[in-house]
Amino acid sequence: PFVSKEPPYYSTFFTGNMSGALSKNASWFTSVFRRDNESNAIVNADILGSNGITQNYSVAVPNPQSRLDISPRFDFQLGANNTLSVRYMFDRQKQTGSGVSGFALQSQAYNVLDYEHTLQISDTQILSSKIVNDMRFQYTADRDSQIASYTDPTITVQGAFTGGGSNSGTVRDNQDRFELQDYVTAAEGKHALNFGARLRLTHDVSSSTSGFNGNYIYSSLDAYAAGTPSEYNVTAGNPTAQVNLFDAALFFQDDWSVRPNFTCSYGSRYEGQNRISNQANWAPRLSLSYAP
Repeated sequence: PFVSKEPPYYSTFFTGNMSGALSKNASWFTSVFRRDNESNAIVNADILGSNGITQNYSVAVPNPQSRLDISPRFDFQLGANNTLSVRYMFDRQKQTGSGVSGFALQSQAYNVLDYEHTLQISDTQILSSKIVNDMRFQYTADRDSQIASYTDPTITVQGAFTGGGSNSGTVRDNQDRFELQDYVTAAEGKHALNFGARLRLTHDVSSSTSGFNGNYIYSSLDAYAAGTPSEYNVTAGNPTAQVNLFDAALFFQDDWSVRPNFTCSYGSRYEGQNRISNQANWAPRLSLSYAP
């Protein structure tokens, strides 16, 4: 209802998968997904014309978005008692010209680009007829960015328009996550034992210049024409922060079949991380199951 002519907008999807054998002891599978949205953002604002008179400004601005997912997987039978699986996942999300709509003019645009890489490795070993060991490793790398198209000071005219550069600035976040799990399942007589460990490490570096370009706020178009802002906001300081977070967990549990209709389960779990000074983090577990 705000624009008389709007560029075409549409969505396209592509998805597919393939699989096959690498050898008699190995196989592979790959899936691909892509989505493209050619969408528009509608601006409907009041601005000052060249003659200094208020005029309506309405326009449709392209705001394309896309997503791509690729996920290959490989399975290897390393022996009669050993199975290895390797999986890689890639995800990319992209937006161009976001942040433009309503009172926000084209100069408020920013571009978004997010990447995620994930590598997963799992190895299942049958150590004996009574013991199975599952080891899993995962590495995830996130690279997210949001970059303003213009870095001029923001101009906010209340009830009319927002122009100048985008106050969102440049935002980047780089995160690396590592996780290792090793779980053992064993059976002996009336006992089913489960025990193992988990290690996790997260490294995060985040930077944001949001508000660093400054923001002039005007109460009306008349105040803007007179060059008399009512408020000015600006952010200053160090835009970057980083943190390392490591945690570890151990657990043991025994499911003891005291009788065919009565099971007693008991065990303990320990957790700790480098950001908590108290390391006395033991948690006992106990449960009883009875089938009358």
